[in-house]
Amino acid sequence: MALILYPLDNWDSFVSVADADIIIGNFVVDAGVTAYLALDTAGKEAILRQTALQIKLCSNIILPETLENDLELAQCYLTTHALQVDMIAYDPTSKSITAESVDVIATAYDVSAKDDADTFPSMVSSLLSQYGCTNASGGFSQSVVSRT
Repeated sequence: MALILYPLDNWDSFVSVADADIIIGNFVVDAGVTAYLALDTAGKEAILRQTALQIKLCSNIILPETLENDLELAQCYLTTHALQVDMIAYDPTSKSITAESVDVIATAYDVSAKDDADTFPSMVSSLLSQYGCTNASGGFSQSVVSRT
């Protein structure tokens, strides 16, 4: 199934496979470049959908009305990073919760993310900061859920 590009309804990527091939092949220097270029079209679409979702779920992000080059570039950098740390296996919409009680405070942790799968590389964070993104989507989070 072809990617639906932002800002169309039900979008699932900021960048097309063809454009990602060009951007990643020519501008991104990362260990995940070789892995990305080795994927078939369906594999590239899958990882692009995954990284678009990661960006979409970024805390406080306010996306512009039209697609901007920095969003495409951020997604391409995140895509190669995702392949490097095997982020494609991580589903940011699922929750794996571990809870603990210490004294009178009960705390729940989302431990569904793999190591490094819950943080954006500095280049991606820098590119997304102009849109208000303050941290990576998903990953390890902690919240007080109740007082016992």
